[in-house]
Amino acid sequence: MKKTFIVSLCFFLLLCMCAGMFAACSGGIGSSWLPQGAEEKGVAFWQLNVAEHAVTRCILRTDDGIAYDYTPKGGFTEKTETVQTADTKLTAGQLPALAQAADAFLKENDSSGKKGYTLSLMEPRYAFSDFSETLAMGKAAVYSISSGKITVLEAQEYSGSKAYGAVIPVMSDDPDFGNSSVSREWIHIDR
Repeated sequence: MKKTFIVSLCFFLLLCMCAGMFAACSGGIGSSWLPQGAEEKGVAFWQLNVAEHAVTRCILRTDDGIAYDYTPKGGFTEKTETVQTADTKLTAGQLPALAQAADAFLKENDSSGKKGYTLSLMEPRYAFSDFSETLAMGKAAVYSISSGKITVLEAQEYSGSKAYGAVIPVMSDDPDFGNSSVSREWIHIDR
């Protein structure tokens, strides 16, 4: 009886571990890189490095002057810097959904075969200073905050909100994003 109980318990624990690993694998890049308590803060700067569909680093600066740096091994470091005005209307709490959508979009639409990418937030004043030049640099798409979906821009014009800026995914073979060839798309952020 005791042996049957132990075997049953081991089998149950194995199932739980497999289910947990499956959930982690199918759940995308997650939000463990977002510091707790930062959800309502405005975003002054954001960069997310992803290799093999896992976050390797996140740098986030919020409009209250806090700079967060996250790595999976080291966790979070936090320091106070000069307060920067957030030129975009994004809050830190909106970043995980944007990152998940960008990750799914790149899996479906990037044919470069690169193993990793960096997502960098570009402020509206830079993203929309010369939109035709932006489109000439690579494919363009729009991320909708309300729907959580990304759609490819077919036209050479963008008539949506320009208050949220854009995200530039830079694809790379090098997980440290050093010297390697890159391909680039533009994801404009809209309501």
